[in-house]
Order: sequence, then C-alpha cells, then structure tokens
Amino acid sequence: CDSGAACVDLTTSGAVCYLGGTTPLGGTCANLGECIRGAICVRLSDSRVICAQACRPPSTNFCAAGESCLATEDGGGFCLRN
Repeated sequence: CDSGAACVDLTTSGAVCYLGGTTPLGGTCANLGECIRGAICVRLSDSRVICAQACRPPSTNFCAAGESCLATEDGGGFCLRN
C-alpha cells in the first residue's frame, strides 16, 4: 500500500489498503477503523488493545529505532518496542 496505508487482510475476499482513523499510536482501540493511517489495532500479551504501527515481518522499515516487527496471525505485523 502507498502513502502509509495499512494492508488489511479480509480473509475471504482479499486485502484492502486502509487509510486510517484518528486514534494515535499507543492509544486504546476496539477495532482497526479507529487507528491512524498506517496503524493496526492489536491485542498485546498483557491484554491491552492498542494502535500499533503496521509492518511486514521481518522488515523493520516502518518501525522506530528500538522496535521489532512482530507477526500477526493473518500474516501482517506490527511494531513493538524491544
């Protein structure tokens, strides 16, 4: 996807480029539609659900210094501080 859009897997009908909502990185979210452009809503191991920068593992191209790109179940990924 171009312009920082996150590629969202729709499972049965392919994928779409999602341009984003208004919740910033690190903010609490309930669904993907809330997160800013280039971010996805993820549940962390400590049960928090936050907006995190989308990435494609193992590449860290979209992650900040000190972050790794962790894989999601659908084949995408998100950046998380090491």
